[in-house]
Amino acid sequence: MATTKTGPCSQRTPHADWDDTKDKFLLKALRRQINAGKQAESGFKKEAWIAILEEFNAKFEPVLLQQIKTHCGNLRIQFEAWQTLVETSGVGWNDEKQLPEMEDDEAWETYLAVL
Repeated sequence: MATTKTGPCSQRTPHADWDDTKDKFLLKALRRQINAGKQAESGFKKEAWIAILEEFNAKFEPVLLQQIKTHCGNLRIQFEAWQTLVETSGVGWNDEKQLPEMEDDEAWETYLAVL
């Protein structure tokens, strides 16, 4: 786990590195908790977060629970931005490349505005 230091008196805090493999694993772990009924209206129950953390740390370099929660929040922001974009004219999906496509610069400007 890489560490970063900010400020002259700060303690070292762990830095989590995220990639597509970890994102997919995390999303599947969240889905398993939803299917198990471990999500309340206000979010996931504490026991769900602990199970997700244990699953994740058993497979990858260990991270902190707060890092997983923060990353989930970031993924949600990205999802909501793409969801807004999909509803925008000029945005499509390329099945072959498995990537979104923008017809013009205006669509990209819309995407950047919702980030």
